[in-house]
Amino acid sequence: GARAAAAAWRSAASRASPGAPPSRGAPRRGGAGVSRPRGAGAARGARPAATRGAGGGGVGFHPDLTGRENVFLSGAIIGLSRKEMVSRFDEIVAFSGIGDFIDMPVRQYSSGMLVRLGFSVATAVNPDILLVDEVLSVGDYAFRQQCLERIAALQRQGASILYVSHNLEEVRRVCD
Repeated sequence: GARAAAAAWRSAASRASPGAPPSRGAPRRGGAGVSRPRGAGAARGARPAATRGAGGGGVGFHPDLTGRENVFLSGAIIGLSRKEMVSRFDEIVAFSGIGDFIDMPVRQYSSGMLVRLGFSVATAVNPDILLVDEVLSVGDYAFRQQCLERIAALQRQGASILYVSHNLEEVRRVCD
């Protein structure tokens, strides 16, 4: 459950080495799998990002702010400048597929819209460590495939992934 995922997150974060390629991961009882880096040493200055599925949506999103405001707030929390977020904004909105709803308060978003925007932000910041908690349980087939492709791209770039899902086949696919 949540404790196991949090422990795995702390463990992966303490060992991650920016730029190190992921190695083996395995499905875990309770649905968690970890893609660990091969490098040695603790990650100082590694950029983490997290996203949660149904019920969690955009991790850290403020319900009274618009999607646009939450995108920039999320970037600031991660440590990106406004200029960096401006350069990524259109790609974030396009990936999420929420279009004109970006200017509505996120309290009016469906759980699927929250997940779409949360995943889009979390992956657009090129994290060194990514926590994905049941994200693909929400959304249509095309969005799930798009997310899996984005996760694979992050893995190829050397990101460490902590992937939590009850879908063991999906865990096996994500955890190399």
